[in-house]
Amino acid sequence: MKIVMKKYLILFAASSLIATACKKDYGNLNNPTEEVFLANATRDQLNNLVSGTESTLRNNLGLYLDDIGVVGREMYRFSGADPRYVTDLLGGGESTLSNTGFYITNVWSSRYRVVKNCNLLEEAAGNSTYINDAEKKGYEGFAKTIKAYQLLLTLNLTYTNGVRIDVVNAEQLGPIVEYDQALAEIASLLDEGKTDLSGAEVVFPLSAGFAAFSDAPGLAKFNRALAARVAVYRKQWDAALTDLDESFLVLNGAFDLGVYDVFPIVQQVHRICATFCARVLPVLGISSIRISYGKKWKGFCNHPHGIQTTSTDVYQIFFLVIISKTTSGLQPIFYLSVKNKST
Repeated sequence: MKIVMKKYLILFAASSLIATACKKDYGNLNNPTEEVFLANATRDQLNNLVSGTESTLRNNLGLYLDDIGVVGREMYRFSGADPRYVTDLLGGGESTLSNTGFYITNVWSSRYRVVKNCNLLEEAAGNSTYINDAEKKGYEGFAKTIKAYQLLLTLNLTYTNGVRIDVVNAEQLGPIVEYDQALAEIASLLDEGKTDLSGAEVVFPLSAGFAAFSDAPGLAKFNRALAARVAVYRKQWDAALTDLDESFLVLNGAFDLGVYDVFPIVQQVHRICATFCARVLPVLGISSIRISYGKKWKGFCNHPHGIQTTSTDVYQIFFLVIISKTTSGLQPIFYLSVKNKST
């Protein structure tokens, strides 16, 4: 009896050992940490970083355009929910800009979110043993170019208040540098990106926004277009002309040739329709709106918007949206009809 018990115990212990030996921790696949990327990122992991970086380029981009458009007196932003678009941003009365306002903090954090991704991509590519040197240069050149672009957008917003350039170490951020120095460092970063892209091999996918510029020479042209803009800001006219010659600019070429942020087509339609109703209709004396979207979507669609005023008048707005195929991809074309249903 004792012998039998010993056999069962030995068998159980051996089974437990095998089960433990086969267990493997894959980490959080839905939310990988920086350490996972920095240890030895695979090509797929690096490509995910590229896709995430390009995706975050769109974050709060609309708010950024609101900011520079209103401050630059190119537009008015009508919002019943927040008067600061016509007080703080326009400087109405004794209103002044706030360094804690949503119009600066949201935009600032969104642009630096991209910068952080670029820093991570650059370091992860440098540490990876799954890609060769030419491929590393592709990832690093892309990261430096996009990082410079985001810093330039931020600098255009804050102007002489400056920006932070060195943000690699979140626990020990670099100083906020003044305008001229920031431009010089952004120009240097673009030059580094150009050097990396020279002879690089691009193995990562990009969206349709980079359709004609998704390889190393194409990204280098995008890089030089940004460098030309920086050179103009620095009043370095000869350098600007040289950079333009190396960019995608063609004087007699297609006017829409370039690199774009790409939004899903349905999202574009809904956003533009809603934006029109929110910003333009108040000028027509309509102070409140109720919007409902149609469900039809087969190449073209009608989007009816029920517009209820504060009075008894009811307006019906019809958007006819036709999807046109262009060299830049699918583009919505809008036709508008406004009817007063009370009459």
